[in-house]
Amino acid sequence: MWAQKKQLGFTIVELLIVIVVIAILAAITIVAYTGIQDRANASAMVSEVTQVVKKLEAYKVQNADLYPTTLSAASITETAGYTYSYTPSPSRGAYSFNLQDGSTNYFATSGNKTPMLGNGDGLVAWWPFNDSPLDVAGGLESTIYSSVTATTGQNGQANSAYAFNGNDTRIDAPGEDPIVLNRNIGDLTISFWYLGEHTTNGTRFILSRRSADSSSSTDYLFFITAGYFIFGTGSGDECAWPDASTTLYQVSEPSRNTWHHVVGTINQTAAQEGTKTVWVDGQKQSDCAYTHKSSAGGADLHIGTRYTTSAGANYFLGSLDDLRMYNRTLSDQEIEALYTAGAQ
Repeated sequence: MWAQKKQLGFTIVELLIVIVVIAILAAITIVAYTGIQDRANASAMVSEVTQVVKKLEAYKVQNADLYPTTLSAASITETAGYTYSYTPSPSRGAYSFNLQDGSTNYFATSGNKTPMLGNGDGLVAWWPFNDSPLDVAGGLESTIYSSVTATTGQNGQANSAYAFNGNDTRIDAPGEDPIVLNRNIGDLTISFWYLGEHTTNGTRFILSRRSADSSSSTDYLFFITAGYFIFGTGSGDECAWPDASTTLYQVSEPSRNTWHHVVGTINQTAAQEGTKTVWVDGQKQSDCAYTHKSSAGGADLHIGTRYTTSAGANYFLGSLDDLRMYNRTLSDQEIEALYTAGAQ
């Protein structure tokens, strides 16, 4: 009989199986390495922010309890590969610091020194409402009236938001720079999370800075009325204003009893004019030009009501979380990132 030939090497099927296994192992290795690298980068950024905060605090101790007006005054220089952004409020002993590496940002503030993932570039006021009414970025003194109560926030954590009763509860902060919208060229972004609990279509003010009940005495305001959500700036032609003759710029009120993220941006391109946008849950809802003619003077910022503080004066009924103000117009990508991150 003829001896049976032995098969040498691998069959095509066996080779394909080996190739697939190698590819899977390579993919797992790449994913694992990327994860390790990301964690290492995050750790390095946290360390960098921590070191900057330590130097700012050391400067404060040595300089009559004041923070520096520039980072260089505290002998802080940028580390290669990072971009620094420092927003001081020297008169109130406050600041925000942001560290950027590509699309990743970590920030810390004078009132919240633990580095946090998120965007603090140009952050001039921040009320996290984490069982405290304090502005932890700009140092604005905030006062609670009629005992707003701590409640579960948008992130599901207890005592990380404030509940307003719709009758007489509010938080006030002084109308001072940098949250004042003047008539000159400048930018402002206001971001917050809210949960409305009202059952009627009456007017409910979420926040306002105005000295009288007219557009000519208004800096900016957010309120809900007749099924619409309004972002007003004392404009000659209001964006997002309910007008029976057109649907242009109308922003429908989001669903009630659910958390929603709202952002209003103001970009003054010339004296008393510019553009503004309204965003709800990461989606741009309106974008229009306006003529700014407000003059709110030194009126306080009212959180939870309009300019008047009499009982029942269109007070907000529901919860507020993570109110921020930036001294610039955030980009579309930055606004979407704020929504994705959720309240902090």
